[in-house]
Amino acid sequence: MVPPASSSRLIAAATLCLMLFPAGSALGNDASPVRCLYLRSDVQRNGEKILEQELWRQALLMAARHEFGLWTRDEAILETPDDADSDLVLELDLRFSRPVPKEVIVELFEGKAPDVPRPNQTSPPGTPEPVYRTEFSRRERDLAAQVDFAERFAREQAVQLLTAQGLVSIESTEKPGEAAAEPDANLSKLQFSWNSFHQYALVRELHGLIKEHGADPQLFGRLGRSYAILGMLAEGYLGIHSDPLYARALIYAQRGVRLSGSSAASLADRAFVYALVGLPAQALEDIEAAESASDSLPAWVRSVKQYCLGNRRDLIEHSYSDQDAKSVGAALAVRDASMVLHRNEILNTIAFLKAHQPSSTVPHYQLYTQYGLGTQSRGVREASGNVAEWLYKPLGTVAGLPEDCKPLPLEQIAIEPEFNFPLAEVNENRTPEEDERKRLIDQLIRYQDAKLDNQEPSLGFLGRILSDESMRLSLETIILQRNVYGVNCDDEIERLLKYESAHRLHESLNLFRYDYDEGRKSATKVYNALQNGMIQPSQYQITQQFITGRTNVRQYNSRHHAAVNWSLDDTLPDQLSNLRVRTWDLRNQIRITTTISKLAPHSSVSASLMIQYAIPGVADKLDEYEADFSDDPAVLKQLGDYHCDFARLEEATRCWEKSISISPNYEILDKHAPLAGLLAWDEAATREAFQRGLAWPNSGLTHSSINAIIASTLLREGNYEAAIPYARKAADSYSYNGLYVLSRAYEQAGDISEARDYMEKIRDRYDRKDDYFCWSIRYGGPEFEQAWQQYRPTVEADAQKNDYGSVTGAAMRYYANDELDKAAELFEKRFEFPNSEDGGFRIYLACIYDRLGDTERRDFHIEQCLNTYIPDHMLFRAQARLMKELIADPYDVDREAIMDRLFNLAMNNGSASVGAFAIGTILKNRGNKDDAAYFFEIASSAPGFDIRCRLAGARLNEMGIELPPIVGNENGSLQYLSRTGFAEARRRFQAGKIRQATEWLDILLDKNPDHWHARYMRMKCRQRIEPRDHALEDIAYLEKQTPNEPILLLHRGDSLLVAGKYQDALDAYERCLNDHPESLIVPYVHARLAALHSATPDEAVTDAEKAVFHAEKVKLPETLSYYQHQVRAEAFARAGRYDDAIKELDLAHSRWLDINIKKKYAAFRKSVEAGEPIVENRANLTWHCIAIPFYPAY
Repeated sequence: MVPPASSSRLIAAATLCLMLFPAGSALGNDASPVRCLYLRSDVQRNGEKILEQELWRQALLMAARHEFGLWTRDEAILETPDDADSDLVLELDLRFSRPVPKEVIVELFEGKAPDVPRPNQTSPPGTPEPVYRTEFSRRERDLAAQVDFAERFAREQAVQLLTAQGLVSIESTEKPGEAAAEPDANLSKLQFSWNSFHQYALVRELHGLIKEHGADPQLFGRLGRSYAILGMLAEGYLGIHSDPLYARALIYAQRGVRLSGSSAASLADRAFVYALVGLPAQALEDIEAAESASDSLPAWVRSVKQYCLGNRRDLIEHSYSDQDAKSVGAALAVRDASMVLHRNEILNTIAFLKAHQPSSTVPHYQLYTQYGLGTQSRGVREASGNVAEWLYKPLGTVAGLPEDCKPLPLEQIAIEPEFNFPLAEVNENRTPEEDERKRLIDQLIRYQDAKLDNQEPSLGFLGRILSDESMRLSLETIILQRNVYGVNCDDEIERLLKYESAHRLHESLNLFRYDYDEGRKSATKVYNALQNGMIQPSQYQITQQFITGRTNVRQYNSRHHAAVNWSLDDTLPDQLSNLRVRTWDLRNQIRITTTISKLAPHSSVSASLMIQYAIPGVADKLDEYEADFSDDPAVLKQLGDYHCDFARLEEATRCWEKSISISPNYEILDKHAPLAGLLAWDEAATREAFQRGLAWPNSGLTHSSINAIIASTLLREGNYEAAIPYARKAADSYSYNGLYVLSRAYEQAGDISEARDYMEKIRDRYDRKDDYFCWSIRYGGPEFEQAWQQYRPTVEADAQKNDYGSVTGAAMRYYANDELDKAAELFEKRFEFPNSEDGGFRIYLACIYDRLGDTERRDFHIEQCLNTYIPDHMLFRAQARLMKELIADPYDVDREAIMDRLFNLAMNNGSASVGAFAIGTILKNRGNKDDAAYFFEIASSAPGFDIRCRLAGARLNEMGIELPPIVGNENGSLQYLSRTGFAEARRRFQAGKIRQATEWLDILLDKNPDHWHARYMRMKCRQRIEPRDHALEDIAYLEKQTPNEPILLLHRGDSLLVAGKYQDALDAYERCLNDHPESLIVPYVHARLAALHSATPDEAVTDAEKAVFHAEKVKLPETLSYYQHQVRAEAFARAGRYDDAIKELDLAHSRWLDINIKKKYAAFRKSVEAGEPIVENRANLTWHCIAIPFYPAY
């Protein structure tokens, strides 16, 4: 039986019930008795907003509407079609779970789904089986990728699933209509109206047009925009969740893009949706693609672009070209300011909107009411009436703001004091201990308020991302409705008091700040519920303090939704810890942690936080903590993490082992097991550590993942017989990793038939045609031809797209099918994208043109590869040199020396195998089949799905040579251990923990001194810490491994410069220019030389003319243009060209958003404007040579 609709229906909510199809339209079909699909909502059931989960729900509902013609019922957005008889309803339930971090299970059940088992529990007997189940890793899919996956799910698996439930599909709407359908003219004018009733009417109209005329991409794009606007507006409504609406918007916009073949209009529609949902990077990509495809985009697209870039002023100023652009600009400006969650920013935006768009009062109303800005909210409510009156009126017709809430002038807003509710001060007699506690808490509150008052403006989408991770409390919207809109919600509060947890109700008290008088009444109601035994009252004395006015209300006026208890009970550390979690600023987190350590110095919470944030003095207490909390797994885990940060492997493994022996923890095991192998320098130790986890309770994919890891370690050792039993257990859950590792095990064992069977299961179960296609390349024949025919439509579609990844993937697949002309064309197209230089794909093209006999283009790409400078591309540069040598003399081949060169520069064995394929290709093209076969055998024996390694097997088939077994390469375990240690070092390097990274690299290089990338990174670390000239030792070692490398000459100069040896640095840079004039690194060398000549405290090196000469030769990619302008500004200032210097400085700051960098150069700008001499600054030189990352690797 379908549960009844919500008993609480506001004036607005009653009208917002979605009736998406026109009245009288025939739904369902005669062949099926079902007329409505009811899909239970976890959003409604759990009170959470999970956009990722909603994509699956809405995709299934979308299939029901468009493929089967059904009504759909979705209570999360009050979609309740009363015309559908409850006896003709198909009821399903979606269960979305994460048994372990980053792994997701999606299951569909008939009726109500059983609860998700807890981590250490299994499902009880008789638990119903799902009718559909799939698993995937979140690491493999970002949100945009999941949208594409959900849209395909709506067209394919969802149709199959509903058909299996006995439904009969109608004629598909997946056919373009005979003519472009247009909504009613009056509704079209309201397409960007920020009015819920207008948008619901437009959605209803669009659904009807799609049903009548077929799938028109323009209609799907408009539908996506309308749902996105509804999602934004629904964030303040009672009982309506925004995520289901956002999910619909994303899927409909994606369908519009797919049907139109990525037309400019559909990309613009999807960009609008991405922007409102909180995906600005993806929105900017779509806008860029749309701008390149069309010169006549609507004016509102520019507003969306400015919003995504965080340019709020530009967003408003550039929104005057037409009414749509004005409406979009105003609303997005409001959204951007609201996401900053800072009161001054909100007031600034209101004042700016009031000055530029005085007739658009809806944005002002929304800001005032949603963010409770003191008496202004009362004034707006009185002027605008209740919510229903406001919603019924078109944009711009609501009564103007009253005089007493007019915003202050912009110059006064920034210093306006915080608004305080009029609470009576209560003097109490306290003990010295209580006074000290109060002093500490008051200090803590001041830290929070200082953060609020002085917060730098941030990009709006950052706030959106952060807010998506937190819960929007049901009680919050109720209080908002009653206090702002004057709606009586007492019944709804009573209902929630019966079901909501104490923690969530306690947090909700913060929302009473909107209206103090009404808030006290509601606080009394909640407090009475606590006293009546519904909730334990002992931990929530703050409620009574709120009612009596004993507590500083600034606690409640904070955006952190935290209440601090002045009592002396044991819950205080936990309360403060919650405040720490909700504070996004690291400095405040550290301050709060220090306060907790003083308030409760002997608590486990205090110890854990002291260790986590490395509070000064904690290093001396580590042994004491380990002894005092030897039975506390949380503290032991933090101790292990602390030791791990500083590469103290023995101490880290000891603490982690103690922790998991007390309380099994898979998260700790994932860190402990690789570290155990690294400590022993034996991968068997890693395997033994993981085997311990198999004795723990199984939860979802956990045992499957562990078995897959153990099998992989055995396969790296070549022990496939021992690996197969573990791989079978991993595959029992039908997880992707389990099926994949079992297929690998059988392939390594030589049982190709079994390997093929499991690859087919991956293809069919996970829709991974690409994986099966790559697997079949090695064996060729009819099987490969069949796989290619299945996959070819996808490749052809990707080839037509205008994005980097799709074009590259299509080129590689055409290369695998030996369609060399198409592959070459797409690889060339790939290099037209910005920042697309990649030595690996230059090698691809060199191999293709060598087979085609085009020696000129082949040599061009080899030279281009040699001119790249990215450290990760050293392997490709080595391949290019080898190819050049072998083209000149294909029979002078030192096989072992070549492979040694490749292995020394490879990040892993797979990379070296790819290099072996390129060498083999060059030799085979020149008739040296014996040596070519040697390199092809090495490449084809590598595990994995790299197309080049699989193609090596195809080449051996062509030569009539038996395929070697896939056993990996020698020292596979050694490479794995080195990669583990290097990953730990790189993680700390990227986080700015340079000394910790250096300690990790010292350990790794002690075990594996020839690891090129580890030594390179240590050189970069040593440039940042004293004594800096130690970096020269690593430079010398690297130069022996890879002589005459321009990037090493550049870094030699950098190391000399930061060590204060300016003349030697100058010589190194000039040698780099002279020896490698064609290298792509040359602009960066000019930048260094410009900095040396303009800012070095060495008169023998300083030369203003040379500084300008080199600065004008600095031409960097757009992403680094701020550095180019900064260098030129300094050179021009040194030469006395102050006007030019100021222009370049302004350009630099306009392209670099980092506030700290701008502050760093404030003094420099002041000196330039005053025409004063530039003060030489060694730190400034260090920034030039080290802090600017001119490559993505590190």
